[in-house]
Order: sequence, then structure tokens, then C-alpha cells
Amino acid sequence: VFPPEYLEEHNLWPIGRALPEIHKPSDWENLKHARRRFVYQELFILQLALAVRRARQRKFSDAPVLEASAKIDARIRRLFPFELTAGQRKSIEQIAHDMAQTAPMNRLLQGDVGSGKTVVAVYAMLAAVANGHQAVMMAPTEVLARQHGKTLRRLLQNSHVRMAELTGGLSAAQRSAMLEAIADGRIDVVVGTQAIIQDDVNFSKLGLVVIDE
Repeated sequence: VFPPEYLEEHNLWPIGRALPEIHKPSDWENLKHARRRFVYQELFILQLALAVRRARQRKFSDAPVLEASAKIDARIRRLFPFELTAGQRKSIEQIAHDMAQTAPMNRLLQGDVGSGKTVVAVYAMLAAVANGHQAVMMAPTEVLARQHGKTLRRLLQNSHVRMAELTGGLSAAQRSAMLEAIADGRIDVVVGTQAIIQDDVNFSKLGLVVIDE
């Protein structure tokens, strides 16, 4: 799989040497070298497959340009009653750059609990709304969806952004009314659980999906 120069540069064993040692290791040190070779190879192939997928996505898929202009940026930041951290500012800058492209964005935002990931997600969602699109935040549980909804309502109380929470706990009448509002564009931001991805949920102009895992 790898040329000899690459193996030497990355301190990897050739497959002919690693394969026997992974099945019948002669000692612990050789087993570690053999295992490292196959772990590296597996991750390399995974990254290569993802790179090919991203390249194909950029070439054949279109996405709406959701640009956070200086005016939009200032309007969003005014909603936050605190200064953004350096990490949040950097993440927002990178996400805003991706959202301004015609290729679909696919990003993983990782951080410790309480590090401010939700604020970054809210910024991206509001940038989508400012460009005339809807945004969705999907959480794995109703408890977490309600927490996100509470945070969003607090941040959006001085804005004109229209928000709704779509979860499995709604009555049939409530759900029907909410689905109608989402479909005709009267709702800008939807927060919910997997209820969001049911077949009967249709959006007027969806521009961004945030998944909290």
C-alpha cells in the first residue's frame, strides 16, 4: 500500500513484516509495531475515502451562499451578552468562510462540556436566517432539545427570529400547526429531536442543519 520511502518517513513496517507479527507476535515490541502499522493503514484509508467524498461533493453538489457580512456579523454578536472566547471566534471565522462557499459544508465542532459550542452553532444558524434561510438544531434527547431551546430563546429575545421546538412530546394538533408553519416559512429556527427528520417534516428554505451528538 505504501512505498518504501513513505514507510521509512513515518516509521512504519512493511505489510509483509507486520502481517505475521499481528497474528503470531514474537514479542510485545514487535506486536506494537505490527498493530501500529495496521491502525495507521486503516485510518489512512478512512481519511482518503473522506477526502474523495468531499472532493466529489464540492464538484457535483451546490449549496446556498450564506455570507456573514460585516453588518450581519455585528447584528448577531450584539445578541450575545458576553465576549466570545478566542476559540469561539476562530471556529466562527472558519465556519463563516465555509458557509459563504457554493459547496456544502460538513464540519465537526469538538470541545469540552461548557466550552461554548452551542454559541458557535447559534451564530451559524443566525447567519443562515439572515440570508433568508431556515436552520435546524437536532439533539439526541428531548431533555437536551429543551435545554437548547431555552438557550436560544434567551439569546433571541431581542431579535425578530422565529423559533419552534419540534419533539415527540407534542400533541397531534400542536405538531400539525408547527409543521404547517415550518413548511410555509413562518418558522426560522427549529430545535428538536429525531422528530425533525420524519417524512412529514418539510421546510420552506432549509439552509443549515446542526446535529448535537
